[in-house]
Amino acid sequence: VIGATNQVVRFTVQYDGNVANTAYGSCAGAYTNSAANMGWGNYSYLVPVESKYDSLFAPQEYYPKVSTVDTKQMRINIIKMVGQDVYNRYASNMSQWITRVDKDGYGNITSAVVCGVTISGGKFYDLCYMGPYGANLNSWQYNGNGTWTFSTNGFGHSVGMSQYGAAGY
Repeated sequence: VIGATNQVVRFTVQYDGNVANTAYGSCAGAYTNSAANMGWGNYSYLVPVESKYDSLFAPQEYYPKVSTVDTKQMRINIIKMVGQDVYNRYASNMSQWITRVDKDGYGNITSAVVCGVTISGGKFYDLCYMGPYGANLNSWQYNGNGTWTFSTNGFGHSVGMSQYGAAGY
């Protein structure tokens, strides 16, 4: 591995004369996600593109991947997203902890309203540990019993090349 690394360490992938962000993920859903949705910046080459073989080559458990988050973990997540002071105002009203999750036309999370604060899709995805396994969201709900359920397609942030989608090509 070190020998292979030494052979390429001085090379970069470039786009329009600049070093390119060559992001990749495990599997994306039907379309990859944009870097902008994750809060990584606007890259004209990191936008949603069809990943038609993704679901054929990825483990079927990711289509859909359903996860349920309990109160203890969600409280930790919420505090990371909006801070202790904001959380304290909503602590006793769990149904208001997450009131909206917005998606782009491809199903990727663009923003969420958490304790009355709109946060980016990337921040929601990153800090909602054990919540959405993939950034491509089918549905989410508060179950009324101190748990939240997320249904997603894919696994990971979905930005850039999908490894399973590429395997299909």
